[in-house]
Amino acid sequence: MIKAVIFDMDGLMFDTEALWLTGGVQVGQSLGYVVNDRLIRSCIGTTHETTKQLFYQEFGPDFPFDQFYNGYGDYILKTVKEQGIAMKKGLIELINYLKAEKYLLALASSSAYIRIALYLGQNQLSEALFDVIVSGDEVQKGKQHPDIFLKTCSKLKIKPVEAIVLEDSNNGITAAYQAGCWPVLIPDMDIIRPEVSKMAYKSFENLLEVRDFFKTIKKNNTNLD
Repeated sequence: MIKAVIFDMDGLMFDTEALWLTGGVQVGQSLGYVVNDRLIRSCIGTTHETTKQLFYQEFGPDFPFDQFYNGYGDYILKTVKEQGIAMKKGLIELINYLKAEKYLLALASSSAYIRIALYLGQNQLSEALFDVIVSGDEVQKGKQHPDIFLKTCSKLKIKPVEAIVLEDSNNGITAAYQAGCWPVLIPDMDIIRPEVSKMAYKSFENLLEVRDFFKTIKKNNTNLD
């Protein structure tokens, strides 16, 4: 029986992925490096440490990662504060429906907590909407490792098999699958690999379709299989 729904944040709740790509390219250029879309996409959903290792693999150990990462973070925060950040289609409708149906809600993002709070605040969304919020600061291994979802389920006091995870990336779907949760894919900027698509229990175009999926479960009085 599904008791909880776990939301990813970047690219799932908010339209941030294009911002990440643009920021990575611009900050890389300012340091004299060509940071391409492929590299940024490979970092989607991962922690600071994993991202560092991916950049070292790409450019070597002399890459000024801390300078890049700090500049990248400054770019994102400045842009969001100045321009805001759009919510994904159907987010509010889905949250309202799940709350009304008494599901536990969690937000599990590889982003730092300060960024989670900023994005929610920019859209007048209360942190209290979620029973649990877990940030990338709280785990050593980021997505594609299952740690963040295992920690979230532990905080919710449920088994992983009792949680649906909403994700948009290869790393996120892999992490949810490895954790033993039910991964549901809503693709965004990341190009989903065929082997990852097979890990997803369901795939939808937007969060309104996810809401309708939950309505169907209720109407038919069925469980997942």
